[in-house]
Amino acid sequence: MNMLVFMFRRATCAVLLLFFAGPLLAQSVPPLERRITLRLTNTRLPDVLDAIAQQGGFSFSYNASLIESNRRVDLVVSGKSVREVLYQVFKNTMKFKSKEEYVILVKNKIEEEELPQNLFVSGYVVDAETGERLPQVSIYDRKSLVSTTTNSYGFYRIKIPARQRIDVRILKRQYMPSMMRLELQEDDFRDIPLTPDGNQISISRLRSRGTDSLRVAFDQLPVVQVFVPEEARVHVLNLAGDSLHRAFQLSLFPYIGTNHALSGIVTNNFSLNLVAGYSAGVRRLEIGGVANLVRGKVTGVQIAGFGNWVLDSVSGVQVAGFFNQNFGVARGVQVAGFLNSNLQTVIGPRVAGFANVSLRSAESVQVAGFTNITGSNVRGLQVAGFANLTGGSMNGFQLAGFANLTFQRNRGMVAAGFANVVLGRNDGVEVAGFANVTVGQQRGAQLAGFANITDGTQSGWQIAGFANIAGKVTRGGQLAVFNYADSSGGLPIGIFSYVNHGGYHQVEVSADEQVPLNLAFRTGQRGFYNILMAGVDPWFDRPIWRLGYGVGRSWKLSRKWWLNTELISLSVSQGKFRYGSDHVKAAVGVEYQWGKHGSLSISPTWNYYPHDETNTTEFVADYFNRIPNPWRTHLWWGDPGSVSWIGIQGGFRWRW
Repeated sequence: MNMLVFMFRRATCAVLLLFFAGPLLAQSVPPLERRITLRLTNTRLPDVLDAIAQQGGFSFSYNASLIESNRRVDLVVSGKSVREVLYQVFKNTMKFKSKEEYVILVKNKIEEEELPQNLFVSGYVVDAETGERLPQVSIYDRKSLVSTTTNSYGFYRIKIPARQRIDVRILKRQYMPSMMRLELQEDDFRDIPLTPDGNQISISRLRSRGTDSLRVAFDQLPVVQVFVPEEARVHVLNLAGDSLHRAFQLSLFPYIGTNHALSGIVTNNFSLNLVAGYSAGVRRLEIGGVANLVRGKVTGVQIAGFGNWVLDSVSGVQVAGFFNQNFGVARGVQVAGFLNSNLQTVIGPRVAGFANVSLRSAESVQVAGFTNITGSNVRGLQVAGFANLTGGSMNGFQLAGFANLTFQRNRGMVAAGFANVVLGRNDGVEVAGFANVTVGQQRGAQLAGFANITDGTQSGWQIAGFANIAGKVTRGGQLAVFNYADSSGGLPIGIFSYVNHGGYHQVEVSADEQVPLNLAFRTGQRGFYNILMAGVDPWFDRPIWRLGYGVGRSWKLSRKWWLNTELISLSVSQGKFRYGSDHVKAAVGVEYQWGKHGSLSISPTWNYYPHDETNTTEFVADYFNRIPNPWRTHLWWGDPGSVSWIGIQGGFRWRW
């Protein structure tokens, strides 16, 4: 049932469209453009007008006293527009215009004593082969810059000086150019045939593909759509091969000015645009109250209250209160209150309140309140309140309040309040409040408040508040709480350092005069390594525990013998493990390597232990009573008294 209802509704809509769409579409055509066919012989003029109105589906409005009611007319027309028929009937004696469904007839007053300064020529531009009426045809005079375009029905009307010989050009894409020589004594009505150019390539190939796509993008900009009327944009498309030059342009809007609707194909030396200007180029100076729109090159100075838009290159100074947009190469100084945007290479300083954007390379100083974005290489200086982003390599200096991001090689210094990220090789210094990250090779120092990370080879120092991570360290070293390297020829200095390949990794089981069982782990490089140590004496009713941390260095004496110097701080407690008294141990010993992984070690030690029996929380009496031959030691002013002694430790070590 639902399907039947749906089909009935669709069928009803189709019938309604069939009966009503045709008349509705016919009524959408203006009365003067409606086609009629008549054959009248010796017919009174009012009856001729009634026949025209009846067939055209409109009404005439006129003063009956203006019509010669007794005039007899012979009229034979077929498929002609009402406009053409009326001109055939009245010639230049009447003017006519349409309003809604009325055609208004007005007497054309021509002073017989003196011809007017300007006359009008009108008619239709048609395809010479098919007779089709052609819209968007440009009709213009290069000297006076008078111009017009045909409407959607192919009709044109152009005002020209009277009694002067002028050559009017007629151009449309994919048609042969035509010229019409005029020297009018009165208004004229004439059709213009245009011959299709069979050898003309398509507009997409008429100009280079890249340039054409940019022209299309430029014409579709909202600011162009708002300020530039359709007639001026049609001229630009049709007259792509023509170019005009004027010394000066004064305009209110792109259509209201000394260059009229042809402003888009005129290059000016000087241009003063009270609101907005539109031109093919500027050679000296252009000033716009709101906007300057240039479809070609700008050489010199360009100033706009809001924005400058340039399709081709810019050489000189460009200043805008809000926005500069260049589709070509920009050479010189560019200043914008908000944004400088360039699709091609930038050469010269750029200053913007918010951002500088260059889709190609930049050889300049770029300063932005928020960000600098460059699609390719950068040579020079970038300063941004938030971030600098470089799609290619960076050769120079980058300073950002938050981050610097470089997708390829970096040469120079980068500094950021939060992070620096280089996805290629970095040859320079990186300074960041939080982190530096280099995916490729790093040649130079890295300094970060939290961490430095290099995925490739690191040649230079890494200094961080918490961690350094590197692939292969060839020169320099690492300084942080935590250091990691896959391999290292440098020196890692920190609370804990680990070198995966070629590093110093060692586990030791040992005994000394105080505790019979100690376990230690050494990691880092022989030049500087960290020691984690734990020990236990289980022979008391309440076991004695030791936990400690230390640092050390190892010197090679021969192929199998090594000299080790170490300083270790131990916390001693009894019973359950807790923070206890401090035991400081300094050791100088020898190590004999036995086999590929094993070694034996023995080290005389100097020991320091606080002697405060009243501190029952930290003092361990059983541990103190096992000290051999202690002597009193005062290490600093006010020390209540501690003890020192000479001890010895030995053990077995396993390395990898």
